[in-house]
Amino acid sequence: CACLVGSEMCIRDSLYPLYEVAGMPPSGNSVLIYLDYIEDIQGLEAAIGLYQQKFRSLDLGLDYTFANMLRRAGRHDEAEEIVNRKIAETEAEGGGDNNDEMLQYWLVEKLRIYRNTGRYHEAVDIYHRLKELDYDEEYVNFWMVASAFAYAGMNEEALAILEKESSRYALTEEMYMECH
Repeated sequence: CACLVGSEMCIRDSLYPLYEVAGMPPSGNSVLIYLDYIEDIQGLEAAIGLYQQKFRSLDLGLDYTFANMLRRAGRHDEAEEIVNRKIAETEAEGGGDNNDEMLQYWLVEKLRIYRNTGRYHEAVDIYHRLKELDYDEEYVNFWMVASAFAYAGMNEEALAILEKESSRYALTEEMYMECH
């Protein structure tokens, strides 16, 4: 690579092709980095096309990333198909910390799809299902959840979620004084 050592573009541009030149199967992480690079340079649809053409059949565990890309591209039906399949597979495998965590990821992605496609009541149902799972709050965008509640006409619940979420970011007077 002709650019300076440590250059992000150099690393992202050259990592996956090194696997290809060496005749080695790529790692999931190298594919993620390469897809991110392609999305930055050529756009989201180009990254989706590349994933479908070169990487989808490799079973690198990137279904979540692919579903997320499809959703962001507005291809909700395709994303939802993947999400529903992965939820069913995860549920069929049964409980356990790793499966519960994966189920949370998939349910949050389904909540996003429902929210983005105007299926607000279904998004609310998914949120309640996450609560039953004793979900990890780090996975959930509460602003998105509150908007789903609001659009579903559940304004009191939306306000309660927003108050809870905004309190996580509220500066105390002591913190404010430290900053100034």
